[in-house]
Amino acid sequence: MLSLEGARLEDSEGIPLTFAPAVPELGSSSDAVIRWFHAQAHTIKSLLSAHGALLFRGFAVADTTTFNDISTIFPTHRGGYLGGATPRSAIKGNVFEATRVPAPYKIQLHQEMSYLPHQPARLMFFCHVPPGEAGETILGDMRTISARIPSELRDAVRARKVRYVRNLASPTASAARGQWLADFHRSWKDCFGTGDRDAVDQACRHLDMSSAWCPDGSLELVYVSDGFRRHGPTGTDLWFNHIAVLHDNPRSLGPAHALHGLYRKMGHALPHVVTYGDGEPIPTAVVYELLDMLDKETIAFPWRQGDVMMLDNMLVAHGRNRFSGARDIQVTLHD
Repeated sequence: MLSLEGARLEDSEGIPLTFAPAVPELGSSSDAVIRWFHAQAHTIKSLLSAHGALLFRGFAVADTTTFNDISTIFPTHRGGYLGGATPRSAIKGNVFEATRVPAPYKIQLHQEMSYLPHQPARLMFFCHVPPGEAGETILGDMRTISARIPSELRDAVRARKVRYVRNLASPTASAARGQWLADFHRSWKDCFGTGDRDAVDQACRHLDMSSAWCPDGSLELVYVSDGFRRHGPTGTDLWFNHIAVLHDNPRSLGPAHALHGLYRKMGHALPHVVTYGDGEPIPTAVVYELLDMLDKETIAFPWRQGDVMMLDNMLVAHGRNRFSGARDIQVTLHD
């Protein structure tokens, strides 16, 4: 295995690989840490492409500014978070808040933005404030998981693909619903950062997304994905979709599932619908088999203040356990 000069490997079993400073200044000087990450960038990239998840613990990373400077070892994802499904605000430079999904919700394992034609290749996370209780980032090795996808679902996705239909609310309707519902059902203005329909149309073309304006002022986005993706550096064929997160069932959606029922009664379009590529529903029983398997393969990763974790977005899926108290995990997206 490649080694990182100035760091020692603390844990090489499973994911993530954990590194700690081997020289004092990396534990005390943010300037030294920034220089070190940039000097080791080539080796870090190689390790990440092979292993999928790296954790740097005990390095002098105390604030968002330092994290942002470290993150520039990777190119920024060309689309940023444009078109992203959940609410997420920019903090500084390339840094976003990880999510605003409420604390009582579990976020199932997923690969970032797999519901879009273009996704970041790598993610970097920074723990600014550890969770008060629980709130671990959950991880899953997609090489293992891809080999254990229930055969009925695997074969159906291979043959029929995966279709995502998203509805982005009109800004007027979103504002009238209050913040919590506005976060549950994002507006196209929030999603694309503009109230100009022409600019939104241009952004959709840039993202290679099929889009249509609805009579109520909302925007429908449609994307059909293969459901699998080949990882370039390793040549591995991997499960790559958002079925576990977006399927309309109580385990995937958590408390938001009740809102889906309310939306149907009111005749509103759902924020997210995931089906087979031909539009036929994916049976809930099959998705539950998938979720059972994912639960068995999940690693709950507890955060410490100052941790920096890097993920290959195809090799390692991530999610979040429910939590209470404060939690400030920050993220950058990279090509």
